[in-house]
Amino acid sequence: MHFTKNATTLKSKLYGFCFLRKNFFYHTIMSGYDFYKKQHWRLKKNLQCLKNFFHNLPKILIFFNFKIKKIFFKNRPKFYNF
Repeated sequence: MHFTKNATTLKSKLYGFCFLRKNFFYHTIMSGYDFYKKQHWRLKKNLQCLKNFFHNLPKILIFFNFKIKKIFFKNRPKFYNF
């Protein structure tokens, strides 16, 4: 398990070594909670990236459209008519 550096997770790290004793449930609960927090943060970050991507999609498409036109239609034959 990867842990962020704060007091609760430090505790759960320490309790991880005596997981066959009474601290077993505390350790599992704490590590699970930490994992959930990490996943939640990652999900939020990914959603933000997606939002930014879709927000900038028109700009991106226009940019690539321009690039493609520049590349492909620079030396086009005359009978293409566009």
